[in-house]
Amino acid sequence: MSDSYVSSYSNLFPGHAHQYRRRRNQRQQPRRQIYRASEGQQPDFDQIVERENLLAIFDHLRREGGKAPGPDALAYDHFTRGEIARILEVVSESIRRHRYRPHPTRPVAVPKGNGRFRQLQLPGIVDRVVAKSVAEAVSPTIEAILLPGVYGFRPNRGIADMLLAMETMTVEQDRFVWAIDDIAAAFPNVRIADVMADFRRHFDDENLLWLVEAVLRGHGGQAHQVGLDQGSALSPVSFNLRAHHGLDLPLDAAGSGNPVWYRWADNLAHLGRTVSEGHQALQRTRELLQAAGLTLKGEDGPPVNLRRQEAYREILGFRIRHQEDRLRYALGRRARENLERSLEELHGQTDAVQTARQTLRGWIAAYGPAFESELEDDETVTQVLTIAARKGFRELGSEAEVRGWLRESGQLWLEERERILAQSDHGENA
Repeated sequence: MSDSYVSSYSNLFPGHAHQYRRRRNQRQQPRRQIYRASEGQQPDFDQIVERENLLAIFDHLRREGGKAPGPDALAYDHFTRGEIARILEVVSESIRRHRYRPHPTRPVAVPKGNGRFRQLQLPGIVDRVVAKSVAEAVSPTIEAILLPGVYGFRPNRGIADMLLAMETMTVEQDRFVWAIDDIAAAFPNVRIADVMADFRRHFDDENLLWLVEAVLRGHGGQAHQVGLDQGSALSPVSFNLRAHHGLDLPLDAAGSGNPVWYRWADNLAHLGRTVSEGHQALQRTRELLQAAGLTLKGEDGPPVNLRRQEAYREILGFRIRHQEDRLRYALGRRARENLERSLEELHGQTDAVQTARQTLRGWIAAYGPAFESELEDDETVTQVLTIAARKGFRELGSEAEVRGWLRESGQLWLEERERILAQSDHGENA
């Protein structure tokens, strides 16, 4: 298997097989950590594509990456250490000679609920390694320029952080008018040329820029002009970079008298003081997105004042309302759709029941803010078990067991809430 796989890369640089054999026979160097550029420094192209770095990436992905095979039906565990080392040696050389070209991806339709699907493009294992190596190297530089209102795809920033930042801004600065919307088909509609122009603003190594473009364009090469492949490790950081220049910076330049904005990937929230401000913020966002070849979904309705009785807004799977001088969180429509989708994807697996049980527990842990009140536990238990039964899983846990998971998740959220708010207060008083 490995010889034929190696040959598919070896033909990228004919006449240099002797170099490959010489390097293959060298004593293997000690393994090292994944290479990441230091903040303020340009990434080192040679370190990104060096075989030992690619091997470190492979090991990381085998431990923590998705287990789904690529278009060649090969998964991480199909490779021995020696086989993948040989292959990555060849790939490293092909990149250095600008002969590397990703293989075709495998399309996977992931249900989003309501009969809609999100289209993933799963690369082969080797192409996942290359994309991850580039993403790890460029991320520190991009992370350093992102604005405070950006939370998705960032280290040490979770949904709880964004929710509490929005709550603090709402209550303390009287910004109860929320204008919520999503970018429609965000990743598939990003223009590659725009992303590359953004990369050139911050990186000057032509070899690195060539590799970034090769990964983003994929097997289609120059013919692939629009769309970031969802499934590539480089796509999230590239999307944040594109949104930074196309949307975030212009919105921030509007000044302090305008609604404060927050963004989680393609989920947008504007927090203002009047409904008119909310409408203006959404219109400004539409104009900026239109210039970038993107648009808003327009499915979340007009801006809403959360001080109004029964008023609420949904974002990131939560239905949020104002009550007793703070925000309260309940499960939103998308949260239930996420659970349904996750359980639906498990059918056919040999350990489907056990995996479904773990999936349910993980889902409950992710939506802790909705479970801080025991008064809502009984209704939620019924909803959760009904969804599981409808998807063919009737024995994932007893009512008492699921109720215990809900209370544990709610308690962990309350503890996390106190920790984040305490950090925020400490930062303001420093």
